[in-house]
Formats: sequence, structure tokens, C-alpha cells
Amino acid sequence: MTILSTREWAIAIWGTGFFVWMLTQREIRKSLWNVIKILLGKNLRHFFLIIALYVAGITMIFYQLPFWNNIYLKDIILWLIIPVITILILMNVVAESEEKYRRVHKLIDIVLACIGWYMLWGAANVGLKEYKELNVINTLVSFMIPIVYTILILPLEFGLEIYSDYEQVFVRMKFRDNQDKKIQRKHRWRVIRTCKLSLRKILLFRKEYVNKMYGLMSEETFDNIMREFKEESDK
Repeated sequence: MTILSTREWAIAIWGTGFFVWMLTQREIRKSLWNVIKILLGKNLRHFFLIIALYVAGITMIFYQLPFWNNIYLKDIILWLIIPVITILILMNVVAESEEKYRRVHKLIDIVLACIGWYMLWGAANVGLKEYKELNVINTLVSFMIPIVYTILILPLEFGLEIYSDYEQVFVRMKFRDNQDKKIQRKHRWRVIRTCKLSLRKILLFRKEYVNKMYGLMSEETFDNIMREFKEESDK
């Protein structure tokens, strides 16, 4: 059984052709590239790469299971379309805010509209097809894929959020901490040991306690800050 139907192959080919045409337009290509550079900075590139590798790893594990069928790849791709649409919306917001990106804004509007209509058509088509064929196993697996993938990606999203929050804390600490690298590392590990995986504690430390630090503070002063923070965060 093929992964894509003839109609879906046609849509993919026409979509590729439209994208290639966009790239041939010098003004659109330049504006689009500038918008992409704004959104896909170094940190976001790493973020998307980690998610892609994580999803690929989950898929490879499922691929080894006896009930796996390549047609389920479509369901996984549709599940991934949601964050892609989010990125397009962010690109649209950036493009709309700048007059020089106006043509990109119009094109993204068209792309988002096409995706919306395609998803509506796809949902109706799948529902009608499954009703006719009544393939219970495929229907159940297709229904469960978005739920299972969403649940499995939650630990990754939590881990990335923890990492991001700690990074913000450490960036702010860098400007208010002792310039000795060894002392900085020591202070950071102290913060990690105290906050652990608590988003509430990390946020509290960033908002209320980083500002109490200063470059020439003694270790006793830092100990007092951490002791006060621990008492407050444990309440």
C-alpha cells in the first residue's frame, strides 16, 4: 500500500512547484530569507533539530512493532503540521509588521489558507474512507498516533523549558556575579541543586533573587541569598 494517494502526490508536486516559483522571484526570495533568519536564530535551529531527532527516534521504535504500516507516516506528518503552521503564523506576524516584507505576508496568507482547506478536506476524506472500509486496526492506530506522540513529546518539551529557563537565569547572573569562572560555575551548580526541576523555583529565583547579586559580593553574601531563597521557595 502506498503512503500517498495519486491526489496527494499531485498536491505535493504542485506545492513544490509553487515553492520553487517563489524562490525564482528575487524580491520574494530576499524578503522570505530575511524573515526566516529573524525566526530561525541559533537557539531555535537547535530546538527544531532536537524535536525532529526525538520524533524520528520515536518513529523508529514504532517501526519495529508488528502492527506498523507505512501509511501511518501520513498521520505523523499531519501531527507535525501543527507546529509548522505555528511557525508560518509567526512568520506572517513578522512579515506583516514590515512594509518591505508585504509580499511575503500575502504569500504566507495564501499558504495558510491552502493548508487550512487541505486539512478540512483531509479530515472529511479520511472519515469517509474509514467509514467505507471500516478497517478497525488502521482507524484505531491513526486515531491514537496524535495522542501518543503528544504524550511522548511532553517530557522533551518540559526538559527544553527547564533548559531555557536556566539559560535565562545564568545569562542574568553572568552580569551580576563574580567574574571568576570557577566561582560562577560553583554558584550555578548551587542554583541548580536548589531549584532542581521546579519551574516555579527557577522563575522565582530569576525574578526576585538574581537582582540581589553583585559582582564583588562575598561567598557569605551569596550563601545568605540562597538561604533566603530556599526558605521562600519551600513555603
